[in-house]
Amino acid sequence: MASSSSSSRPHSYDVFLSFRGEDTRKNFTDHLYNTLIAYGVRTFRDDEELQKGDDIKSGLSTAIQDSNLFLIIFSENYATSKWCLNELIKITECTTAADDQAGKRVIPVFYHVHPRDLGHQWGNFQDAFLNHEKDADQEKKELIGKWRIALEKAAKLSGYHVNNQHETEVIKKIREVIITRLNRKPLHVGDNIVGMDFHLKQLNSMIKTRRDDVYMIGIYGIGGIGKTTIAMAIYNDISSQFDGDCFLQVDGKTSNSGLLELQKKLLQNTLKDQKCANKKLGTKAIEGLFIEISASCQIQFSRDSFTKMNKLRLFKVYTRFYNNFKVDLPMDFELSSFELRYLHFSKYPLISLPTNFHANNLVELNLWGSNIKQLWKENEVLNNLKVMDLSCSKDLVEMPDFSSVPNLEILNLEDCTSLESLPQNFHKLKHLRSLCCSGCSKLKSFAQIKGNMSKLRNLNLRGTAIVEVPSLIRLLNGLEYFDLRSCRNLVSLSESIRNLRSLETLIVGGCSNLQGFPDLKDDMENLKILDLSQTAINELPPSIGDLKALQILDLSECKNLVNIPERICDLRSLDTIKVEGCFKLEGLNVYLNGEGGYDLACHILRPGIKPPN
Repeated sequence: MASSSSSSRPHSYDVFLSFRGEDTRKNFTDHLYNTLIAYGVRTFRDDEELQKGDDIKSGLSTAIQDSNLFLIIFSENYATSKWCLNELIKITECTTAADDQAGKRVIPVFYHVHPRDLGHQWGNFQDAFLNHEKDADQEKKELIGKWRIALEKAAKLSGYHVNNQHETEVIKKIREVIITRLNRKPLHVGDNIVGMDFHLKQLNSMIKTRRDDVYMIGIYGIGGIGKTTIAMAIYNDISSQFDGDCFLQVDGKTSNSGLLELQKKLLQNTLKDQKCANKKLGTKAIEGLFIEISASCQIQFSRDSFTKMNKLRLFKVYTRFYNNFKVDLPMDFELSSFELRYLHFSKYPLISLPTNFHANNLVELNLWGSNIKQLWKENEVLNNLKVMDLSCSKDLVEMPDFSSVPNLEILNLEDCTSLESLPQNFHKLKHLRSLCCSGCSKLKSFAQIKGNMSKLRNLNLRGTAIVEVPSLIRLLNGLEYFDLRSCRNLVSLSESIRNLRSLETLIVGGCSNLQGFPDLKDDMENLKILDLSQTAINELPPSIGDLKALQILDLSECKNLVNIPERICDLRSLDTIKVEGCFKLEGLNVYLNGEGGYDLACHILRPGIKPPN
């Protein structure tokens, strides 16, 4: 690039391919790699590119620094590999470094995993981290913290999902986007222009480009000194860092019709790489529209702002400043929704969806922080809807009949503080995998459970007003994560909870009125984490010793706890037991292989370890 700064160095590789070998090496990754190579994309794959005898760490670090784009394939066993996690940290450091980010971008591929499992470390990712944390010293704990942060950041990135569709289709889309990004042609500004490097260095120091930032910079001076040339050069230098780019030349003689043509060019150039518009121009051709609202901004839409967009498939109104923006919509607002697949409207201001809302193809609905009271009429059926996020919708008082969303997989109702109940046909959600009602402070009872709901993995009722856990909870036989923290009205747990054979994490910490814990059976063979902290229990049942997989037992701040049964020694997998603040606990009256009793100061309880004098 003739006009780029001399400090920029060329990339040895167009793409750095990061993946968990045992998961995808012989299928998806191999096909993707060979496709990119066939189209002339210089692609780094560590098992082929590192020469024999090279220092693996040094070689990888160099390859990452010398790569333009990063394709990271997150698969089910990705987090079990320390190699992959350390590689992810290096990639994250490289792409966020202020002095070396020209054109660098991470493109994640979620291969049969959900980004939320990645970001929250649920499911297989949780298992992997529990294993990493075993016997970790302080240095390793700090490294694990960096792994978690890197995964959280990656989960928030826009990428590609491989689930049930043909892998060749996804590979084709990835190939097209990469080739489009790599083939951007620079504007011609001439060769070896004196002083250009100095100007570019000054502008780059002011911009410090991030993809989620907005800048306006003025270059002023008398005519003929090269202002336009400098603008073209900085455009060449940084445009490859963005999903879309456009260079427009406007002067004082541009007419209104000329401005319209410039607007059309802007839309065409910035949307083409995102597959959001076809070759025709105008509102009827737009398939995707993302509107980011600045801080302290109020924006108004008219009734007909989007009615002509009858091909609209993706629509998002959002901001990074959630407390300082407002959107005004007229009561008769309409949205063309027949082709809509994705609707994300933060702080949606109306109490219901538009009257013309018939989004039969909708897959994801996100109305974070909305004023919604009721979504739609009972006769509306959305067979394709899989994700519904209504979190922080403080006025939501009623959910639609669940038979209207028969294929829903993820439902987020966090902090819907006016919601008092869920529809009684909860059992209709046979495909539901995750339900979050955390912070629904008026929710007093859980919905009726019956039939087959074996796909439900995560259930979060934290901070609700529920009084009891229904006995039919046993029907949720696929449940892995159950959170009841700070349910202060909860007095007891149903004994049927012991039938949750797949349960790995049970949290009832902060349930200050919970006075007893049910007798357990060895059926709960997968329970790894049990949090009973800040409850009113005074003893544990002897059957606690049947929890063979238990690794963490939190009893901290159980002020009524008097004794811990001797069968605690049967827990061969137990790593940590927390008893801080258990003032009535006189001691752990157990024997560890004949070595004597353990006092209140214990933090780790494991058979065979001799207690301190």
